[in-house]
Amino acid sequence: MGSTIFVVGEDDPALAEALRRGGNHVQWVESRDVLTRLEQQAPSLVIFDLPNKVEQAAVAELMGSLRAMGIGLFLIVGSESDENESTHLSEDAQEQTGIESFDPASLRELSEEMVSRPFDLEQVADRISSLAQYRHGMRVAPPPPSSRRPESVGVLDGMGEIASPKEPPAALLSYPLPNVDTSNPPGISSAPPGNEWSSIPAGPLGLSLSFEAFAGPTSVSDELEKMLAEAERRVRSEARSTSEVPSPEAEVNAILPPEVLAALDEPLEVSDGELSEVESHTPVGQGTMGGAARVPETASKQREGMDLGDLSSPAEPVTAHGEEDDWDERPRPHEAEYYDESASEDEGHEQRLQAMDVTPIPSRIGEPLPPMSTQMGTSARQDRSFSQPAREVVLKPKVPSEPVPTPRVNWSVDLPSVLSPAFDGMRALGMCIAGRISATLSFEYQGALCQAVMRDGDFVTCGSSADDETLLAFLVLRGDLPKIAGTQLAGRFPPFGRHAAAALIANGYVGQDQLWGVLRAHAEWLLGRMASTQGGTCALETEPQGRLRAEPAVFGGATGAEVLVEVSQRVLPWEDALARIGGREARLGPGPHHSLLSECALSEKERDLMENAPGKTVREVLETARRPEFAAVIAVLKELGIIEIMPAIARSVHPEPDAFDPLDAEAVRKRVAARLALIQEGDYFEVLGVPRTATAYEIRRAYLEARRAFEPSRLLTAQTIDLAEDAQLIVEVLDEAFELLRDEVRRERYRRAIEAVPPRR
Repeated sequence: MGSTIFVVGEDDPALAEALRRGGNHVQWVESRDVLTRLEQQAPSLVIFDLPNKVEQAAVAELMGSLRAMGIGLFLIVGSESDENESTHLSEDAQEQTGIESFDPASLRELSEEMVSRPFDLEQVADRISSLAQYRHGMRVAPPPPSSRRPESVGVLDGMGEIASPKEPPAALLSYPLPNVDTSNPPGISSAPPGNEWSSIPAGPLGLSLSFEAFAGPTSVSDELEKMLAEAERRVRSEARSTSEVPSPEAEVNAILPPEVLAALDEPLEVSDGELSEVESHTPVGQGTMGGAARVPETASKQREGMDLGDLSSPAEPVTAHGEEDDWDERPRPHEAEYYDESASEDEGHEQRLQAMDVTPIPSRIGEPLPPMSTQMGTSARQDRSFSQPAREVVLKPKVPSEPVPTPRVNWSVDLPSVLSPAFDGMRALGMCIAGRISATLSFEYQGALCQAVMRDGDFVTCGSSADDETLLAFLVLRGDLPKIAGTQLAGRFPPFGRHAAAALIANGYVGQDQLWGVLRAHAEWLLGRMASTQGGTCALETEPQGRLRAEPAVFGGATGAEVLVEVSQRVLPWEDALARIGGREARLGPGPHHSLLSECALSEKERDLMENAPGKTVREVLETARRPEFAAVIAVLKELGIIEIMPAIARSVHPEPDAFDPLDAEAVRKRVAARLALIQEGDYFEVLGVPRTATAYEIRRAYLEARRAFEPSRLLTAQTIDLAEDAQLIVEVLDEAFELLRDEVRRERYRRAIEAVPPRR
């Protein structure tokens, strides 16, 4: 996959075409649109092709923003038309347009690499492609520059000057190079450590410019010159001290050091008490971090007066387990930075490990290792590592592990041991599927044992010991075999499974391509009989028994819920399903395992119907489904816990009036006569049946009860129709009394009037 490269500034068709030939996607972008385009597409590299006259402040700001985003920048300066255009612009015109001559060195610090025109087109294109691929994440190191010297190439060094052809040209690096006297080149690259391009050898790009551009020799400060000389000395010393790794043949024939031979000659004296612990002695040398060889005392004494620089020799091991030796045990200044006393206390007596500061492992593949120094006095890192207190590793003898006990199976469902009409086989199967059971469900009824092997709630296979539930009996019942053949073959074939099907195939009763179809159909038929079972015993077994143990899965990728829904629609009549879910007026609600609906393999219409079923009645769901057989699906979903059935709330039914009783008519006549007497003799309070101190609420309640009781349409019957006028009079007086007493002011005036007494003369 090619890299995306944005070009800002001048559009060079030749360079763009060369980059496209390398598999890159090159796009020219206006400088003001660069940040906007970054939101849509992230480039691997941005090329700034700038003339000598440019708005330096704007370009520097844009390059700084892109640099902060981690986008690689490549700078091309100079143009063939710059000199001609600059001669026609006066200084005033340049100030008005904001164009000024810029310093390439200031922009060089913001870019990965910089070249000047004219240059070798193919070589620069290859360089840009390599850098873009590295930025794109392919980790392809850019190839070294070509060794040829074309006459049309010029390169800018880190100080913004053009390199002379007599001097070694600078490599295209992503950092400014210091000016160093080339008469004594350093032994290592002066690039800052960690730079991705620091290991690329510098190669000439070729140039044909005049030598006058480099007036005067370059020089460095005394301090920098001393640092470079010291670095050269250390590298040469390390190169001399580093030995090559011997080949396997040479290592076999190598002569062991005297110290090792002396250690091998010593007899092993190990007491019984020391068998429980093994001390780990770690020889430390150049590049070694641990070991298991014990160093004799003579070797320890030979270290007296030894120069620290001799530690690079692998033949001089040093014990690190706490023996008395001549090492300085005084704490070093930086010991607290690398050693934590609390760490050793927390680890206890059984885990005491020496804390050593080792060379860090590089974080990226290809990153160079830091150089190792052979002089301990000049390396603060190694000085700290030897100054830390030593700790020991105490390992107990390996104890054979105890056998892992067989985990006890914790069933997530609670099945009764006896099946009944209230808890039949379909409910047991649904609970096992919803509980994601991995076991064998066994039903024993009518002297036969029928089993279903389940794994994570899905069916694997089924089997039965009944004579009328064998594979042969199933094929005879389905019509695939004649009854005479079934009678003749009975007892000669296995009852179920692939061996029974293979025997039928061998005798020509079943085709080879019908093997798995016949096995699945037989298993589904057995599941249907298990779902219809309403008696017998029920049990869960951890492992399948007998022939079932070796039977393969016959249901393919079908889930347990899908199989149970399909089987139940075959064996459960819709009338029984309606009775099972409480009738048509029962209301549906979401169940605890509603997520299993997606495993039932319903059609899209039926799945949407059941998704929206909570809150609806069974009647509404069946009318939407437009088939009464859908009641079996609702019943299965209820057993799986996908939906819940809430019993319907019956409407309040008023009791039918009893047959006519002559005593009731006489009671009505007496009630009407009593109320007429109150109307003729009593006041409004007595008509309503309330005391004179009654509140407005009590008056209203009494009026409503009396009005309902003496309503002619409710009170009169065919036997009491002669009381119609009296009932109408009572109703009118009740209305009049309530109209007067409902108002508090009028009620108070009426009460005072009826309670008033005549004045005495």
